[in-house]
Amino acid sequence: MSLRWRVTATFVALGGLAGFVVQKFVLQPLTFRIEPVWLSLAAALLALGLFAAAPFLLFRWLTRGLRPRPATFAVTGGAFVAPVSPEHFGLQAIGAALVAGQLLPVERMPDTDRVRLSTLPGFVEIAMTMTVVLMVLGLAILWLSRPEVTLTPAGITLRQLPRSRTVAWDDLLPGGPHTPTGQTMRLLRRTPAGRPKRLAVLVGRSHIDRAFLSSVIRHYVERPEHRADIGTPEELDRLEAAYSAWRASVAPAGQR
Repeated sequence: MSLRWRVTATFVALGGLAGFVVQKFVLQPLTFRIEPVWLSLAAALLALGLFAAAPFLLFRWLTRGLRPRPATFAVTGGAFVAPVSPEHFGLQAIGAALVAGQLLPVERMPDTDRVRLSTLPGFVEIAMTMTVVLMVLGLAILWLSRPEVTLTPAGITLRQLPRSRTVAWDDLLPGGPHTPTGQTMRLLRRTPAGRPKRLAVLVGRSHIDRAFLSSVIRHYVERPEHRADIGTPEELDRLEAAYSAWRASVAPAGQR
């Protein structure tokens, strides 16, 4: 994920948090004056829903140019890297900020149409601590996210908690993986005992065409003579051209 999208998601998240502060301390008191009570409640819920949806919709609109996912890799340090999805981690950070904003404890001041922070002993301190923790976690996920699938001449490096692991090309069985239809792609590898074993690879958080990724991996599993070129711009150009030609050939038949 580029610095531009990390900064954009950060500002949208902070804006969402600020919006909830405005909603609680400015707009919510205005609904106290609305009669009857059911209409006041409806207005408050409508404002809450708008302030909750606006940051998500704004970020989706800002990232509209990122769809569909590209059929390419980033070339980094002699490897092909599946970039991190700006949308996935950006929306997570925004969601954390909105939950943090909802944790701010307020109460109506007696005999007025104003609100203030809760006067329950210790409640504000606990809620504010949780708010800060949520914001830090959301921004940490956004700024510390790293690519999870990297192709090198030696094999596939998978960054999955709690550690990273590298699967050698020769340990993968030919014929796969197939194009993932969900959040994971399944590799078929040999165990030390020689038996096949499925390995789930999380690809939903990567910003890359999944059919392209799976076909490239399958290509290197079955064509070892091309593995030495992994990580070079020339090899990436060859892969992109071959994939574009394949897509053009199957398009008339309505296939992916």
